Amino acid sequence: MKRTTEILTGFDYKNGNYFELEETLKKEINGLPVIEYCIPKEKAIYRCRRNVNFKDLFFFENDISYRTDVKNIRTAGRCHLPASSIFYGSVSTLTNDGRYFDGYITSIYETSSLITDDLNGMESYTIGMWVAKENIYLPLVIPEKDYFIKLGVDEGFYKSFEPHINKLFQDTDVAELYKVFGNEFKKKVHSANHYEYFVSALICESLIKVPGGIMYPSVKAEGIGMNVAFLPNKFDELFELKQVGTGELYKFKDQIVFNHRLIVEDVKVYPFKYKPVPNGISKSDQEIISFFNSIGIDNEFMVKGLFESIRRN
Repeated sequence: MKRTTEILTGFDYKNGNYFELEETLKKEINGLPVIEYCIPKEKAIYRCRRNVNFKDLFFFENDISYRTDVKNIRTAGRCHLPASSIFYGSVSTLTNDGRYFDGYITSIYETSSLITDDLNGMESYTIGMWVAKENIYLPLVIPEKDYFIKLGVDEGFYKSFEPHINKLFQDTDVAELYKVFGNEFKKKVHSANHYEYFVSALICESLIKVPGGIMYPSVKAEGIGMNVAFLPNKFDELFELKQVGTGELYKFKDQIVFNHRLIVEDVKVYPFKYKPVPNGISKSDQEIISFFNSIGIDNEFMVKGLFESIRRN
């Protein structure tokens, strides 16, 4: 276990031997004690897909779920290797200090290149909401036991697991390995440096096989919002689509506004038929402009950011 920790700590992302690392992880993770987190029946998870613009709509569940064009997946992601597909989603969490992280918002943060690369402009997105058909138990990848406490789990539930959690992290070798694992999953990666995802993807590949999924902190939601990753066949078995909607994210400097635009009438009917969200939920363009103006961001700066968004798309 110490050797694995040393290899991961000093790993060279650009020139490292990933095949050797993969074999080491397979041996090490077999039998490694894990913390399991329960996604209860009917719990919602959210997945966001970017649209080219607000008129570029998705009409089938397959369009907003995991990717099926495996041959076109040429780079690694947080939990997948090239030429492989994973369902990525986010769950809502309430921390013990009262902070609520909506899985809906976390999923947008995870998908947005404006947030990942700290850019200005506007992005359109579609979000699907699926619910669990049964209780699902997943390995929770965290760097330290305090992360488990932050999730705001029921005190009685935590107390029942506390002796096991304390025992797990009292083992210095296990604790150090989990710290390295957790840091791989919570580190920030620029979109141009996708090779830095290889290590977390290999860890995921080794952990995910038996349960079919894992849970880990969201980098974009300050490590308190939580993400899930599922093997496609396991996801289809465990979840059911309940709702689909569209909207936009506006980001200028450090200010972000979300706007809701359309919802699908019936997710069981294909192709999807969209309708406007109820009055009072969607913001008008003028309301959005007025908000940014009120905090000192002028129209010229916003127009420049919007044109940059169009050019990037």
